[in-house]
Amino acid sequence: MTYLFVIIGISVINSLANQKMSYAEIVGANIAVVAALFVIERLWLVESISTKKIQYEIIENIKPQNYELLKADLEERTGLTIHEIEIGNIDFLKDSTEITIKYLTKQ
Repeated sequence: MTYLFVIIGISVINSLANQKMSYAEIVGANIAVVAALFVIERLWLVESISTKKIQYEIIENIKPQNYELLKADLEERTGLTIHEIEIGNIDFLKDSTEITIKYLTKQ
């Protein structure tokens, strides 16, 4: 969506250019907008959040009071820095649950 709005913005800038503006000024403005977008996307926002679904078998750790224990166990097993944990379907017959973790990734 962001790229769509940037393209619309560049189009509006280009359409509002009048006879007093040279092509170099228009191209310079377009390059400045694209360069700013590149810097924000690649250099400034280095980390992003990804999700992964996991089948988890230690059912005692899904209690709210054991959140830190659950997080530490999942971080140790996966090797990821976990940002958020969502507990999904719980199967007490199999003593397992489906957990969705959100973790930070570097691009």
